[in-house]
Amino acid sequence: MKHCPYCGTNYETSMHNCPSCGAVEAENKCASCGTVHNAKYCPNCGFGINDVLNQCPNCGKKTKENFCSNCGFNFIDKISAAVIYAPSQDEYEKVKSEWKTEKIKKTWVIVLLILFPPAGMLLMWLWMKGWDKITKALISVAITVWLFLLLAASPDNFPGDESGITDTRPTVTTDYNNGNENNSDSIGTRSNPAKLNQTVTFNGMAEIFDKYVVELTVTEVLRGEEAWDLVKSGNQFNSKPEEGKEYMLVRFNVKALESKKNKKIIINDAKFYFYNKSGVKYSNFVSIAGLSPRFSGMYPGGETEGYAYAIIDEGDEPLVVFLERYNQGIWFSTSE
Repeated sequence: MKHCPYCGTNYETSMHNCPSCGAVEAENKCASCGTVHNAKYCPNCGFGINDVLNQCPNCGKKTKENFCSNCGFNFIDKISAAVIYAPSQDEYEKVKSEWKTEKIKKTWVIVLLILFPPAGMLLMWLWMKGWDKITKALISVAITVWLFLLLAASPDNFPGDESGITDTRPTVTTDYNNGNENNSDSIGTRSNPAKLNQTVTFNGMAEIFDKYVVELTVTEVLRGEEAWDLVKSGNQFNSKPEEGKEYMLVRFNVKALESKKNKKIIINDAKFYFYNKSGVKYSNFVSIAGLSPRFSGMYPGGETEGYAYAIIDEGDEPLVVFLERYNQGIWFSTSE
């Protein structure tokens, strides 16, 4: 059996011409008018065998030209001279509403990425379908790393032995009766704070931040009128405590022993917090201008002195903690 390539009719192999359209295997069928011929151009309409037949999407007319002679549609520019589409009012309002919704969603995502990154990241993946996936992935990775560092630096992440974290504080050096001796007791905890002139070593070499080793010693505690006189002498515009409150100034001597890659060690009053006898933290939003001495940066082998300070309740004997975020920090007593 033979198969006619022009009309699809199957016929006997002994037949030379297709019984349906008369075509032979070597003949051509005009794509425009359907005439079967054996020439380069159709003898009926002149359509060439290599010509491309365009069909107008507006009116359906078939033509080999680049434009429709019936309605003017331009096949090259895809612009119709006869039909110009104008959306209805309902369609316009729908598109406008969708555009406004997308703009509001985008605004919310950006605001939440700045103020509350986890929620912003979730909504970014749910709403921002048009954003590049690589961009969204990079934002997500950055937020995840930021959260990890934030949690790692949080004091709540270091609740001591209850969390399974081993207290890695080295043996502290204490000074009793002007004599130096080593004491393996865990001095510097909240239950056993270091007293005046006792030296405690902080070792943060295994931590994420504050990778240094320093020795801290409380050398002086000032409060009441004595503390206020020193504050007032630093700057006459420093605020006087309100009724029932008083300044407490705790002077620390800090010696730098070691740091990661021998980098500079920064100690300042912001690393110290005060807690009252009931275990409630005092506000650290206290600023004293002109107070001297102040902590300064130093390299291993250096030494600095400065005051940790707070406004406390009159008569209270608070505890001072250094770098509380690490294993609950190192605690110091302010009483004699």
